[in-house]
Amino acid sequence: MIMHRGLHILEVVELICAAADPSTLAALARTCRALQSPALTVLWETQSELTNLLSCLPSDVWETHPSLPYHHSFSFRRPIVPSDLPRLLFYAARVKNLYVQRPNSISWSIYAALSLALPEYPLLPNLRHLSWRPTEDACSHIRMLVGQKLRSIILDLDGTELVRRQILPYLAAFHPDLTDIHIYPMFSNSSATLESVYSTIRSMKYLRDLYVATVDSSTLLHLAQLPHLSHLRLNVFPQLHDDFFIRIATIGPVFCALRQLTTYSESIVSFCRLIEMIDADVLTELELGFNSTVKPQDWQALSTTIAQRFSKTINQLDIQERCSPEDEIPDRVDLMIPKEAFQPLLACGHLEGVDIQTLHGILIDNDFVKKVAEAWPRLRNLALAPMAQPAQYKPSVTLAGLVPLAEHCRYLERLIIIVDATGLDPHAREKPGGGISSESLLELYVVESPISSPAAVASFLSAIFPELCAVASREKEERNMLVQNWEEDMEKWERVRDLVHIFASARAQEHYVPRSPPP
Repeated sequence: MIMHRGLHILEVVELICAAADPSTLAALARTCRALQSPALTVLWETQSELTNLLSCLPSDVWETHPSLPYHHSFSFRRPIVPSDLPRLLFYAARVKNLYVQRPNSISWSIYAALSLALPEYPLLPNLRHLSWRPTEDACSHIRMLVGQKLRSIILDLDGTELVRRQILPYLAAFHPDLTDIHIYPMFSNSSATLESVYSTIRSMKYLRDLYVATVDSSTLLHLAQLPHLSHLRLNVFPQLHDDFFIRIATIGPVFCALRQLTTYSESIVSFCRLIEMIDADVLTELELGFNSTVKPQDWQALSTTIAQRFSKTINQLDIQERCSPEDEIPDRVDLMIPKEAFQPLLACGHLEGVDIQTLHGILIDNDFVKKVAEAWPRLRNLALAPMAQPAQYKPSVTLAGLVPLAEHCRYLERLIIIVDATGLDPHAREKPGGGISSESLLELYVVESPISSPAAVASFLSAIFPELCAVASREKEERNMLVQNWEEDMEKWERVRDLVHIFASARAQEHYVPRSPPP
């Protein structure tokens, strides 16, 4: 049989293989030589365990024990000899991504046997990404696994001594050209381990994506000068002193490629000082967390700094004010943040996602929501909600205040906000919102919003957001115990959810046009 001419084009075959499932790829690889290599390349490119690869050894070398614990279910019957390796190495060379997330997925003796069989040759010479959760015994065999093409590594390490003694020194010595590094767990009480992490990071000159618990000021200074660093995630932002800012001011542009920054900080002041130095032309995503109460003037300073530096580029902004679970949040309306503190952010016209969660909430009203809708027309997600709503707070945003969002934010899909859903006339004849509607909004979360008539609220929401499919309030276990009558309000919001579904079904039936039978 003559093969179709299109299958002689390698790019066409590669597209077909990229869309095929594993069983189809295996069949293609057995069909003819022209399809074998592209199919095997895709089939073996990403592996979740090493057992598939080890099963390529002769059958008399290995055996499985299904009744034993997972990490003992695969074992070797005899030592590996050079004649056993060609088939294993043929497929191993095609593996580019390896994800071994289960601890003890294979026993350390397997790694030891492979190390003896491959004394000078990495098992996976073309591996580019490794996600590994090794045991301490297996950790020493990482050099056997990977070659010089490794560029990305995710390490889930339970033992801090394991990091310091084996993995990190190896990465610093043999893979200084890594571009992506993620290290878990996030925290360590060992100063030696932390210094090993810092030293390893300072040895990397080509980093693009870094995710670690924290860094010291010297390491942060090194990161600031990297020309390709685009994603930086630190669970704890380091304490910075004046000498750091004096040093960083002398090195010229810093973080010139940074597009995404995620961190949690104790000091909003030092963080503002740092982001004032970040290149203003590239940052698109900013996610901040603060573990202490932020004063209104500090919110104002943060908003002003963000607007001045990134108004033309930022499209995703997440800011969360957190507290420890054991801390009691004061039930005081006077601690809520005035809307003026966030007014500068309205200059960031490219925002597509905004999630601002404060401990006590923001004092917003319909006028502020209208300004938000006009300033951020590209919004897809908007969340303006407190962690704990003061019991005596009566929302100033009404359901009518949501109409500008329907009018101006034509891509808004998800909204989290507290509204006053009382006072609607269940017998009103006029069309809600004056006929303005948006079919983009799918999810509405109202936190602990007061409500009177579920039918009137459902009718209003269904009119301005006809495709709305999820309406939810705060869960029982998350609710503020000080808010009066909340259980009654929660039941009403559940009724709104049910009615919205009914209205959506009725609308779909109204628009349904049956197909005419063929003549």
